[in-house]
Amino acid sequence: MQILSFKPGHDGAAAFAAQGIDASVSDIARRAGIAKGTVFSHFATKEELIVAVVANYLAELKEVAERPVKAPDLCAALLEFLTVAGDRRRQRDLTFLMSASVDNATVTEIRNSLHADVSALVDRARAGGTIRHDATGTDVFL
Repeated sequence: MQILSFKPGHDGAAAFAAQGIDASVSDIARRAGIAKGTVFSHFATKEELIVAVVANYLAELKEVAERPVKAPDLCAALLEFLTVAGDRRRQRDLTFLMSASVDNATVTEIRNSLHADVSALVDRARAGGTIRHDATGTDVFL
């Protein structure tokens, strides 16, 4: 699910990752390799674009979190999630996402579902002795 990839290899969210929440729609369009009007044809406001970026990011992480929940090797499953979530590119995106206050039902639903998936993975890993007994899903989610 790539909401902001208008051309192969170009990601409009990169402007937010590089410049934060104050990135202009012009910068976003330029990085995506499209005209500013094309951005507005997909998103009526910059706020809608921000919601799409946040929802897309959380959905990508959710896909990764869902895969290992039922994996037989808990250590490998948890390591896979943490590796993807900790990827340097994602770290830059996460900085933007943490600064964006998004009050949107879809984003809240995805975020809550991601938290539940991460918690289930951590619960299984903890029960299997893969991680410390006092680690929680919230610890890993944060």
